[in-house]
Amino acid sequence: MYTLESITNQLIKENKIEFTYKSIRENDYHQLFSVVQTVLSLRDKLYLSEAVFMVLKELLINTNRAITKRLYYKLIGADIRDPRIYENHMEQFRRELMDSWKNVDLDMDNSEYYIHLHIELQKSIFKFDICANYGLLPVEKERMFGRIESSDKYDNIITAYADIADTQESAGLGLVMIILLLRSVGLNKDSLIFEISDKETKVTLNIPEKIIPVEKTSQIRDRILYEIEGLPSLPDSLSNIINLCHSPNLDLNRLAKEINTNPAISADLMKLANSPAFRTHHKVLNIKQAIKMLGSKNILNMLYIINARSIMEEKYPIMEKEWEHAQRASSYAFQLAKRIKLTKDIESVTLGALFHDIGKIVLISIEGELFDQITELIKMKEIDKSSPIEEVSIGISHSQLGAMIAEKWNFPPELVAAIQYHQQPFTAPEKFREIAEVIYMANIMANITTCKMTFYSIDRGVLEKFNLVDQKIFNNCIEGFEKQYLEDTKEYRMA
Repeated sequence: MYTLESITNQLIKENKIEFTYKSIRENDYHQLFSVVQTVLSLRDKLYLSEAVFMVLKELLINTNRAITKRLYYKLIGADIRDPRIYENHMEQFRRELMDSWKNVDLDMDNSEYYIHLHIELQKSIFKFDICANYGLLPVEKERMFGRIESSDKYDNIITAYADIADTQESAGLGLVMIILLLRSVGLNKDSLIFEISDKETKVTLNIPEKIIPVEKTSQIRDRILYEIEGLPSLPDSLSNIINLCHSPNLDLNRLAKEINTNPAISADLMKLANSPAFRTHHKVLNIKQAIKMLGSKNILNMLYIINARSIMEEKYPIMEKEWEHAQRASSYAFQLAKRIKLTKDIESVTLGALFHDIGKIVLISIEGELFDQITELIKMKEIDKSSPIEEVSIGISHSQLGAMIAEKWNFPPELVAAIQYHQQPFTAPEKFREIAEVIYMANIMANITTCKMTFYSIDRGVLEKFNLVDQKIFNNCIEGFEKQYLEDTKEYRMA
């Protein structure tokens, strides 16, 4: 297994790197994402990481399954080159192997087949070659190029998902998704070059140094943005508090008095100050004590969250349902920040984690059916992150939506960044990256606790930074975080 350091050093020294697989497993994809990040970062193209990784992963999955198919036909003694025999056994292959192919052992490691991945940084292009030592059958070739051509008629992945019903070749939707992903970052199907012979199949993904950004528009996107524009502003009563918090000569008594003029807000503030997210050593008894213990900056940030949550709950009833995940992620973020000895921005991390999915709440509320389809597609295609599919389907991700809402409500920059980059911390500005990384990790840990993600979904670079590369250590960490979260929640409810 390569280390990130060795990968980076080889790329800097030779401008290329190669991998050979007999079969591809989850940990290989885990490593591949880190490789893609490293390659693209060398030329300031990190923003392409997820799209490029998903394209490569889909191509590798298709290649892996093509090899599986050939080994299966050999195992049952069927001539895969005979069109009639091929069609007769495809349904059986799909039923027995493709639906649960990871659980089937065809001794791929000892077969004659291999997959070769070659990555090269040329003068004005990134070149990714995937080569396998088998030729495509005529029926495979026909289906593959047919799907690629059909991609022209789709403007989003959900339409394609509803339309494509190829029950025999799983590559159908995947190939269309690849083209749509490329299109979403300013590329097109011409970025893929196929070279096929009797004994070899090779596909090359070429990414030019200069890419013209795509203007993303769709009726759904416009409808969602219109909804955001219509959200009410935070109450004017916050203005006085903001001014007092920013005053160089802060008057605690005056600030406490101003907050207490709104009983509902002061009650919510006391509730949040005593919540598991903050776990102060002593129970906070009044607003003045809360200001002293947490500081005016954190009090102000908490007031932003309280007012925003009030607006969201009134407008979007689903907010209450999503709040449990937010609280768990916030608790995990607090504990992780303590674990890595992050003290400077710990409250910003805690609050950012509490509100990281604000954009998802709006998306579910406005386009619930569409969001369900996106979720189903992500599950079916074993996609680790929703943002690329959201962008291909809608034209904007829930992280971007959340950041727009936070900016509308004048959230401080660190909270806006926490929301915007919680799925892609590697793209965050340097001064906000650690906050984004902690919330990213806490969110994934919370999702793993509720069986929505796996260890191999996580950016290896972040795992290394937090000393969690060992899966046993990682699982023990989650177990400890969850135990603390449940204890704190129980105490909080009893208080």
